Amino acid sequence: MKELKQTTIDELTFVGIYRKNWQHVWRVCYAILKDQEIANGLTQDIFLYLWDKRETIRIEGPVENYLVRAAKLRTYEYIRNKSVRDRYAAWLYQFPEREADYTEQNVMLGDLAERVEKLLNQVTPQNRQIFNLREDGLTYKEIATVMNISEKAVEYHITRVLTFLRKNLSEFFVSV
Repeated sequence: MKELKQTTIDELTFVGIYRKNWQHVWRVCYAILKDQEIANGLTQDIFLYLWDKRETIRIEGPVENYLVRAAKLRTYEYIRNKSVRDRYAAWLYQFPEREADYTEQNVMLGDLAERVEKLLNQVTPQNRQIFNLREDGLTYKEIATVMNISEKAVEYHITRVLTFLRKNLSEFFVSV
């Protein structure tokens, strides 16, 4: 496995990385999702991100390891986002169709989702990554393995994010 030692990725280097690793990255995405189209899209997104960040990205260790990890994280993020959308749709179908309520709830939920996303962008990348893995349904032990940290560290990071979210989202919740 080749480590990327240069500070920027030129076009020739990128093409080599793409040709050598595209199929492996796709397989990682497909193994988790079992959907060829989505695996194709996520794989393209990963390489597009690499190309867009070619002048600033710093990859330590083998490029292949970076790409596999990126594939897993991007796939888990896709699953998390899909499950949120699916849960919201299922929640909406529970209620009688009253367009005014639906519109108001939809706006409020959109505001809440936007606020959560903005807040998550304020936490450290590691905190966000760990929180997203938790939202994907991974256990603390699985997250610790993926992130190469202790379970106690996972618990610490998740607690920090949840505390931060609770503190900054209090206006969305009604006290009983």
